[in-house]
Amino acid sequence: MSVPDEVRTQLKLKLWQEADQIGWVNLKTSQKSKFYERWTRDAEIGAVLAHFMNHMHVRVYIKDTLLKGYNGEHNSDPSVPLKALSIPVEAQFIESYVKPHGRLLRDRRLICWGRAEGWQHVLMAVYERSYGKNIRPYAAVLCNARARFNDSAAREMIELAATKLGIEEVKWLEE
Repeated sequence: MSVPDEVRTQLKLKLWQEADQIGWVNLKTSQKSKFYERWTRDAEIGAVLAHFMNHMHVRVYIKDTLLKGYNGEHNSDPSVPLKALSIPVEAQFIESYVKPHGRLLRDRRLICWGRAEGWQHVLMAVYERSYGKNIRPYAAVLCNARARFNDSAAREMIELAATKLGIEEVKWLEE
């Protein structure tokens, strides 16, 4: 038996709101695991799902169905990287991108953003999307830059790579 659409939608909304409150995108895997366990045992989440599936599948359903897409949706919001670059959120753009996220502004500046741990993908996206075109490889915004990216040597290496790729600016965001 599958989970009815209305139940799935309500549970997804509840989990996404809680994920917003706890800073889900900034949690380590071990911390997320504890929340999966808690939600699996929760009377309003896990117990509801157990009516529609074997209780052994509830945790996987929460992880792979209800929370699927949360990080991508959260990271797709251009307001944070644009503000970090002092660009108005309402700035007009010609094109938007995913994997990694980006915007080609009307003035032909290209901005891409993503998690710091995926810095190679972000830098290469700026380079590739602008290469051989009348596009200015303006900025790479690297989010969730904690742990190893607080190290100045790591940041210097990444910023040097960006410079060699013709990227004008690298912004580091802790969140």
